[in-house]
Amino acid sequence: MSLRVPPRRGEAILLENEIASSAFGLLATKFNFMKSFLKKILPPFVFKLRDIFHPARMEYVKNGWTLSRSDYNEELLVEKQVKKFRRLVSESYLDNSEQSELEHHELSCAQVSGLRAAWGKSRMRVLDFGGALGVYYHYIKKVLPPDVALEYHITETEKICKLGQKLTPEISFHDHSLPDGHFDLIMLSSTLQYIQDWQALLQKLPPTDYLYLPRTPVTSGHVFTVKDRFGGVSRPIIFEVRNRKEMEKFILNLGYQEVTEFPLPGFPKVKNAPGDIAYANWLFKKIN
Repeated sequence: MSLRVPPRRGEAILLENEIASSAFGLLATKFNFMKSFLKKILPPFVFKLRDIFHPARMEYVKNGWTLSRSDYNEELLVEKQVKKFRRLVSESYLDNSEQSELEHHELSCAQVSGLRAAWGKSRMRVLDFGGALGVYYHYIKKVLPPDVALEYHITETEKICKLGQKLTPEISFHDHSLPDGHFDLIMLSSTLQYIQDWQALLQKLPPTDYLYLPRTPVTSGHVFTVKDRFGGVSRPIIFEVRNRKEMEKFILNLGYQEVTEFPLPGFPKVKNAPGDIAYANWLFKKIN
């Protein structure tokens, strides 16, 4: 059964992303110019006071995996996930009218990936590993024709699973476990960087036709760790920025072929970062 959607729907969404990305880049250039100008005219102690009373959210840290750190089961982070879910699945967000640049890029790319994986099928099976409360489910479901059944699974922490099952009963939540069977699409959205042994995770994923890895921080240089004070947590969240080429090589050796890399705005500033950081936003197809 063929999907009854315009054949160039995905291309239109991507073109929209590219235009938005160009506008974002222009604004970022103007902002950086103003910041450089202020550094020249203001005394250094002004910036030292800023760092004391308003420390950078993200900062390079050596041997980050050895530090005491928060995880996404912390109550404060769970509450923030609930607020984010309710905001992003509201009517005004679903119709794109209030999405930020990054949100618009991310959510529309997920829709394109979903359409690609569902093409020619009457049923699509998706695993969203680290998918929080299921925002992607609502956006992918929105662009699928009504006669395409969507079976959606999420692997998450215990608290997120319990909340998610109440908020969206149509989704099957799995507490730190992987469901069985073959999938049309597996997604790990902004997830791999928080998992120390990411290679082992990718190797034990269920079989899938497509693998989507959105918002994955990468560098062209050496691997390093970052502490993130996201949401005012008591202990920082630790993530790792990996070498782009090494990640791509490992994934290709698992039998995947890169379909595309969607454009995304630049990565937020990381204080004292020893190398460049960018978002990778890959879609891979299993070929053997």
